[in-house]
Amino acid sequence: MNTKARNGTFTVGKHTIRCLHGLHALEIDHHLHLQLTKTEFRIMCVLLERRIVDEDHIANVVFNSSGDDFWAQETLKKHMDHIRGKLKKHQINVYIHRLLEYGYALAPLYKDRENTHQQSSIMESA
Repeated sequence: MNTKARNGTFTVGKHTIRCLHGLHALEIDHHLHLQLTKTEFRIMCVLLERRIVDEDHIANVVFNSSGDDFWAQETLKKHMDHIRGKLKKHQINVYIHRLLEYGYALAPLYKDRENTHQQSSIMESA
């Protein structure tokens, strides 16, 4: 689960992640800079600040819209897919989970099939 350190660095699983606001990039493990679009960057910063973020909150912060807005929902889904692709491409073992009726959460990505209880563990720690 994501936890925040004093200097604005967050821990998700074994990764440390920091939002580099002037660059619209994430610093991963103190060296890798993952470049994101401005919207992707804002979404990731919102996700890092909370354990579970509801769709309304993300839509409000990022798009200045409500989560009930169809355009905002569909656009958010597309951006989430793009961010997931970038994390996977750079082999960053962090996944954006969609928690039905709750919103989104960041969690470590486990490659083995033995750990199939990620969503339940996210909900238990919330």
